[in-house]
Amino acid sequence: MEIGFFHFPQPARDSDERPYYPYCCFMIDHSSGNIIGTMVSYPSDYNNDFMECFFGCIEKMRLLPTEIHVEKEEIYDFFKPVAII
Repeated sequence: MEIGFFHFPQPARDSDERPYYPYCCFMIDHSSGNIIGTMVSYPSDYNNDFMECFFGCIEKMRLLPTEIHVEKEEIYDFFKPVAII
């Protein structure tokens, strides 16, 4: 599984709220290249939304990934407490 996580470059706004830059996440099956999960989240909610997306991908694939490829240290640190490194 490959995971990419970034701030969306365009600000978003819900009704009369102040604009914000949402977090976006893509989860990709490394062997096929297929996108298996996506997420767009408020900056304050991204931890919970990210984990929901990740576990939803695991349920969809019906197996645990043997490897998780990440580009950013932030994602590596996110999984470090639960991963075998």
